[in-house]
Amino acid sequence: MEEIKKQKIIRAVIDEKIPLKDIAPKLFITEKQLKLLLESWGVELPRKRRYTKMLTPERQSLMVLYRKYGSTQKVAEHFGVGINTVNRWMKELKIPMKKMRLGREEKLKFLEEHLDQLNNINL
Repeated sequence: MEEIKKQKIIRAVIDEKIPLKDIAPKLFITEKQLKLLLESWGVELPRKRRYTKMLTPERQSLMVLYRKYGSTQKVAEHFGVGINTVNRWMKELKIPMKKMRLGREEKLKFLEEHLDQLNNINL
């Protein structure tokens, strides 16, 4: 392969940070094939994160969003994070979920801790 073409592709990926999904069709190859080529040329591709790292939201706002959306998946989409992240937040902040995989005693303890953390109860 011509060195000039090779360098042009590498420059587009590394320096210009053009996504592989945009470059591959222009070369009439798949994204996977482009990755294979780049690896064989010794180009180290950065690992991409699917979701952004984010600080845990406030307990009250997370409870409100969970009540509004009704699922951790929709809350995750709202924040642009993964479902596991939202599940971890919910567990850390002691927010009960619809599907809590806990035994009876653990679930009761969890629910009591949740109620203890509520600032005010408007019934």
